[in-house]
Amino acid sequence: VKRSSVLTPEPRVGQMEVRRDRSQMHMKNVTEGRLVTKEGEDLEFDGDDAIYHYYLKKLATDGRSRIKNADMELTARRFLFDQESHQLKVSGSVTGTLGGGKVEADDLTYNTSNKKASASNVHWKGSLPDVQGQQKNVWDIRGATFESEGDVNTYTDARASDGEVIVVAERVEYNKKTDVLVAKGKVNYWGLDADMKCAEATVYRKERRAVMTGVVRMFLKSDEEKVLKETPI
Repeated sequence: VKRSSVLTPEPRVGQMEVRRDRSQMHMKNVTEGRLVTKEGEDLEFDGDDAIYHYYLKKLATDGRSRIKNADMELTARRFLFDQESHQLKVSGSVTGTLGGGKVEADDLTYNTSNKKASASNVHWKGSLPDVQGQQKNVWDIRGATFESEGDVNTYTDARASDGEVIVVAERVEYNKKTDVLVAKGKVNYWGLDADMKCAEATVYRKERRAVMTGVVRMFLKSDEEKVLKETPI
């Protein structure tokens, strides 16, 4: 049943127990679950074990779980979704898709309304269509921490590579819309033609160029040395 003012579950379940006051629904072996809110959010979920708190408007799962909407699809051991705050919290390791790319992370939070996200121990790999409509890798980025707001993903203690360059820095900001990556703090840059150290590097991937600022140290490679490899600069 859909209601205009409350979060409403619509699952297929192997077993369900409902309290007499309807404050709680305990579901096992959930498939094709849906959460429909008055704001029009439509979340799908599966899980081995799920509890829906009717008056608190919260859904919690345990066991292997999956949750999905138009912007993400995540699989984890457990998650908690709060309709009032639009906040999804995933405990432990999580895999799936988020922000236009594949993601592996720990302890991820995601706001289904404003699309803000944060996590730790992140590995994100994005892709965009090329001119023929085929998929190609854009950036493969790892970071100790991760924050996403709008089109910008921010990583700390990060390593990023697109197959043509490798960038390691204290902070990396990647704009998914412009396809521009900015690395800041103790930047090490490896390319096919040269390796560099600098304070800040901006990589314009579409234009196939990079701008380095601060004190820049550069090692130019001979034709025999033109390979992409992380070596001491």
